[in-house]
Amino acid sequence: MSHAETCDAAANRPLTEDELCESRMLTGADFQLCGAWATPYPHQMECVLAARKIQEGYAELPCGSGKSGIVAMIANDGGNERDPPRSVLVVGGGRSASVQLFEEVRRNTTLGQALTFAFAAETKARRVPEVRGREVMITSYHHLSAALKGNGGFHSARKYTRRSWDLIILDECHQAMADGAWANIQLLRSPQTAVIGLTGTPFRTPTPEELRTALSTDTILEQNSRFLNKLGPCFYSVTAKELESKNLIARVKYNFVTVPQGSDMYESYEHLSKTE
Repeated sequence: MSHAETCDAAANRPLTEDELCESRMLTGADFQLCGAWATPYPHQMECVLAARKIQEGYAELPCGSGKSGIVAMIANDGGNERDPPRSVLVVGGGRSASVQLFEEVRRNTTLGQALTFAFAAETKARRVPEVRGREVMITSYHHLSAALKGNGGFHSARKYTRRSWDLIILDECHQAMADGAWANIQLLRSPQTAVIGLTGTPFRTPTPEELRTALSTDTILEQNSRFLNKLGPCFYSVTAKELESKNLIARVKYNFVTVPQGSDMYESYEHLSKTE
């Protein structure tokens, strides 16, 4: 299955003229953005408008395209009613990536006290606040897993179970497909919970077991994004080349590097597709 086939054709359609017109009328203030994010790029607006139409799915955007800003925009988007979701859980990569995401959102939005950080109880007061008003909580896949397994204490788990989440945003959503991570997300969602993913790594490389099987059966393995299918359709996609042509991201510089050429390595490489 090709990459294009993994994207639902209806969901990944171009925006209508009315939607494009609306995207030009919206400003960063409509999404509580300020600072460096005060003026979103067109592709960020397009991604957010596309996300309005779905209950679950994911978007593919290259590195440097402003996914952190899109996370904040989706978290603060109420659609045409301009009434953002009351409770939003943002799950990101590792601890350092989650800290960086929290700091970027804190600096470049006007969320104020509505923005919370899952690690705060471990680093400060060890207290879980009661549910008051709107909340956008940022955490990591590892912290969420540890808390729900009971490794972080009762209060750590209660951070995630004390309220019903209207929206769960999975930053680096390819990590959510790991063993256990997706199951944890299911524990926290209700039938009304929207789940939106963002990734710059939509392809999964073969596992060692798949590679061994390919070697024994003399088949060629192809990279694919089918592992993201359980998250839903690809509702928006933009390539690095598209953004490079508009000078919206820096042009990628490539270096050619060699790899070991032992007989065992060669046999493995021989069974990988050229894109690998």
